[in-house]
Amino acid sequence: MSSAWINFARNSNPNHSGLPEWPAFTSEDGATMIFDTTCEVRYHHDKELMELLGP
Repeated sequence: MSSAWINFARNSNPNHSGLPEWPAFTSEDGATMIFDTTCEVRYHHDKELMELLGP
């Protein structure tokens, strides 16, 4: 996770060899990296919550 923050601060891109490819977030795809024992990208993982919060 710290390497992702460092890369993002330096290059505006958090990708590095220890993570799966992390596409830029857009409202259409909602790509979010889930940091855990095995990291993964999930798409619109919080859609229901965001719908509850409204526009």
